[in-house]
Amino acid sequence: MKEASQRGGSGKIAFADGLRGIASLLVLIAHYVLVFQYIRGEYDGLPALYADPYPHKLVRFLSISPYINLGALGVALFFLISGLVVPQAIANLPSNLRGMMAFVAGRIFRIWPTYVAGFAVTMLALFCGAAYKSHYLTYSWYTIWWHMSLFRDWTEYPSIDGVVWTLEVETKFYLFVLLFWSAIRRGKVYPFFVIAAAAAWAAPYKAAYPMGWNPPENFLWPLKYLLFMTVGVAFNFHYRKLMSARKFAISVAVLMGVFLWCCHREDFTADVYLSYVAALAIFAALYFWFPEWEGGFLVRFFARISYPMYVCHAAMGYVGIRILIDLGAPPLCALVTQTLLTLLVSWNIHVVYERPFHHAGRWVSRIIAGKKPVSASGNTNRANDALGASRT
Repeated sequence: MKEASQRGGSGKIAFADGLRGIASLLVLIAHYVLVFQYIRGEYDGLPALYADPYPHKLVRFLSISPYINLGALGVALFFLISGLVVPQAIANLPSNLRGMMAFVAGRIFRIWPTYVAGFAVTMLALFCGAAYKSHYLTYSWYTIWWHMSLFRDWTEYPSIDGVVWTLEVETKFYLFVLLFWSAIRRGKVYPFFVIAAAAAWAAPYKAAYPMGWNPPENFLWPLKYLLFMTVGVAFNFHYRKLMSARKFAISVAVLMGVFLWCCHREDFTADVYLSYVAALAIFAALYFWFPEWEGGFLVRFFARISYPMYVCHAAMGYVGIRILIDLGAPPLCALVTQTLLTLLVSWNIHVVYERPFHHAGRWVSRIIAGKKPVSASGNTNRANDALGASRT
């Protein structure tokens, strides 16, 4: 506690980078092993296998606990990291309209090009799966466009890749930050109570993830997740020494209490909301006792490619593993082969799209903010990037 309370400023938050590497690995395991086992490879027109593909001992080992959902745990960690680092980024921007415009420009460059590249991989995988089973994709150009906009949840169009929903939550979090720009920069707590009241009011509607045009659910469903992300914002206020330890503890307790009440009202299964509790415990432990932890080479590697891997892995993995098994590969060999392919594709997206556009976004953001641009190859000190962190 003492070490955490002495920190502050605008430098890099080391443990957040390491933690997002762990979170990305949890999501990959959840989808490629646990979900694939559950659906037996049945995905987007590909029929189910006749038996469970993986050994039950492996699935039980990776399941960890019947009370923890690895996918939800990874998502929750990403949400907390994003809540921590986004306010850190805006604290370094002007408090006026130029600062807000710089923030928006930076987010667009940081998120959208990489998501489009990952979504292109998803569509290619779905096309290959359709060609393999001799059927046609039926997604319209409107569906594809709205999917890439990251505001698809406000339309009637269905989800294609199954992972975009967290990015749609992220974009709503950015709107929340813009709405309370001055308060979040100055460490004011009243935005917490606004979002808590909104989420509590929306909970009785039981707004699930929208798959079509069904207002008001299309607009209410992210509120509980935004509420959870403000827990990360509270950590940021404490990190920047804008909130006392007592006020911080009360804020986190109230926010989590309302969040869990919303989960109960919305009929979340126990393993999901307990995973969010576990994520908070892990996050807090690293924040207070291991703030400089980065996880070593392997964790840092997963941290670097976490966003590209998140946006491209799901459909490519389900289709790839399923076809490899059909072609005679042992399921575990298919799993390893597809995982290595996913890592390779993710690294290439990181190098070709994510890193250059990230540097370009920082350059454009500094110009808009009225600061001197830095070289795209410059080694500047930076806070952890938001949806570098919030990818699930």
